[in-house]
Amino acid sequence: MTGRWWEYLLIFGGSTALWLVLTPLAIRVAFRLGHLDHPSGHKSHESPMPYLGGLALVASFAVAVVLATLISEPESGSRELLIVLGAAVGLSVVGLVDDLRQLSPTWRLVAEVLAALTIWSVESGVNLTGVIAVDMPLTLLWVVGITNAFNLVDNMDGLASGLAAIACVAFFAIGVANGQFLVAGLAIGL
Repeated sequence: MTGRWWEYLLIFGGSTALWLVLTPLAIRVAFRLGHLDHPSGHKSHESPMPYLGGLALVASFAVAVVLATLISEPESGSRELLIVLGAAVGLSVVGLVDDLRQLSPTWRLVAEVLAALTIWSVESGVNLTGVIAVDMPLTLLWVVGITNAFNLVDNMDGLASGLAAIACVAFFAIGVANGQFLVAGLAIGL
């Protein structure tokens, strides 16, 4: 992390500060617009929960990463960072639309595959073997699998965010240890 610590602090601090400002606003807007997840059989909450809290998280993360990249362009990975961020924001929008309008599984899968291919197109996907015919399907499986795994555990308060926090700390440490700003920057921003 030598020489880069302040960039990571900027991403983390900026994302956290924006989230603290945007979350209460998003909650009020969700209640005002009626964008609520009402309790039902498979959900653990007992009162309506606002859908727009995730939007506040994604928006704060995106703004912090973009600003940090503009303030101090990374030695490598800035283009890839913005493209991967765009894919993540796109998937988040699809998730919000699904929450509000109940998209079909086919449309969700199409969006997930497009996000995975976007990530692959900037060489930020899985690269275990160096063989495209193996690594591209692994990237697709990873993006689609992780997206749906988090969607499945998102109905239990705190579980998805706790798992994401643990994963982000691990990815940040791995990224820093290997000099990969893209991995570390995305992880610490979340």
